[in-house]
Amino acid sequence: MIARASLLLAAILLCSCSGTQAPASALVRLAPACARERIAVTFVGDSLARGWGASAPNASFASLIYADVRRTHSNATMRNLGKPGATTDEIAAAEIHEIRSSDCALVVVISGANDVQRLYTPAHFKSSYANLLRKLRARLPLGAIVVMGLPDVGLSPRIPWFLKPAESWLSRDGDAAIGAAAREYGAAFVPLYALSHEEAYRSNSLLSGDGIHPNDEGYRIMAGAALPSVLKVLQAPTQ
Repeated sequence: MIARASLLLAAILLCSCSGTQAPASALVRLAPACARERIAVTFVGDSLARGWGASAPNASFASLIYADVRRTHSNATMRNLGKPGATTDEIAAAEIHEIRSSDCALVVVISGANDVQRLYTPAHFKSSYANLLRKLRARLPLGAIVVMGLPDVGLSPRIPWFLKPAESWLSRDGDAAIGAAAREYGAAFVPLYALSHEEAYRSNSLLSGDGIHPNDEGYRIMAGAALPSVLKVLQAPTQ
């Protein structure tokens, strides 16, 4: 098993090739007219988007963010398309087409942890995530997009010790790849890798009983990190 893990890590390293950096696009914020419209908030992604590990639906990441949005946009609506276990490729294939096209839409994306756990190479993940945002931006040319980065999946006590270095490295690389894709497609990026290490000393107390998903406090920290970016894309830039 250890030999197999070493081979997997070697393959990952060999497949990690740095390509040319894509040009950055301006951050897309909702138009001023959207302040008078009904904001459609949609969450796409995996079990973190769905809120697994929370003690109640209103303690999930999506519910916390939606509650914050409604403080300034009281008529906002919410849909949660998150599918537990979904990879980035699966999210792009199964969830994006369900988003209603609107110029006054906010989409929050949480994806990548399942790619890490399947040991997808950095090149695979970079391509998959760019494709996800490409499809999302094509559906919402003027919509606001916030993408959550990747925490260090290797910090989970459920990850075997011999896979922790690989999954930690993949998480860090994936977090950076998500940031690069966000810049390319005018989305706001919420980095999580560094944040997970700031909280690493108490990571066990931020996880639910399954040792994988955040508990209520873990989701509160995620939502707190995301809120400035959410408010930023909901507010039109000053002239």
